[in-house]
Amino acid sequence: TMTQVNPLAAEWRNQLEMGSHSRLFTEFYQPLTYGSPYFLAVSAEANQRILTIYEDAVDDPIGEIRYRNLEFRFDVGKETFGLGEFRLGVLRGRAQRRLRVGDPTEPRLANSDIDQGEVTFRFEHDSLDQIPFALDGSIVIVEAAASRTGLGATANFDRYLLRGTSAWSTGGFTARVGLELSSYRNASMLDAIEPFSLGGFLRLSGLNRNELTGQHLMLGKVIVMQRLDEMTFGSIPLYLGGSMELGNTWQELDNVGFDSALWSGSAFIAADTFLGPVYLGTGLTEGRRGSLFLAIGHQY
Repeated sequence: TMTQVNPLAAEWRNQLEMGSHSRLFTEFYQPLTYGSPYFLAVSAEANQRILTIYEDAVDDPIGEIRYRNLEFRFDVGKETFGLGEFRLGVLRGRAQRRLRVGDPTEPRLANSDIDQGEVTFRFEHDSLDQIPFALDGSIVIVEAAASRTGLGATANFDRYLLRGTSAWSTGGFTARVGLELSSYRNASMLDAIEPFSLGGFLRLSGLNRNELTGQHLMLGKVIVMQRLDEMTFGSIPLYLGGSMELGNTWQELDNVGFDSALWSGSAFIAADTFLGPVYLGTGLTEGRRGSLFLAIGHQY
């Protein structure tokens, strides 16, 4: 992030991610006047993600899909210091999904090309005291987007997201509570850029990464961690932790409910290393599905 780019204190932010999920992002953030809470933001983003699609409720992959998209966004917004940031914007882009492995006649593996044209709203509040192992505070993100053919989109549909995490600590003990709700409305599998997904550490920890996919997602979790002051890895403190998680994904909104959600849990040891936070542990999901995992990077 480059700060104080001009006399009005503009910022230029760039992000690069590499791997099975690759991402390049750049944004120019311009306050209207020096110290003003109002701002303009122009951004561009390119994504590539490889997603394995599994048979429903079975640890049996049926294929792989590659998602790619390139999008441009223009936002106007306001910083409400102490509360968060509001943004209202317009997004234009192009996305595609391509079959890598599997049966091309399977609907969930079908190829598609999608034009994006959306009006977007985003609110973000972040009062976490530190990253990665927050001791106190909250982060809340609310997003809504309306895809419309009048803006150049392939189809009309809406997308909603709510994600929140709060942390509390006493001594060396920390508890975190998280909630995530995501939904497409009036979108077919080929209209949406890619499905929501669950599976992997802290996202139903006993399942394969992104094993569950669907048009609607619900996830709740409680994470507890205890700093082990008597144990270190060199000069790096270690943490002992565990989680309880409840969630699922669904293709149809009428099927969403706690009666079809899955319980999951994990136990892990964590350390804040020069590579970032590292977690080593085991997960178990309802149905006696288990996993061993090594996770590197921020886990929300």
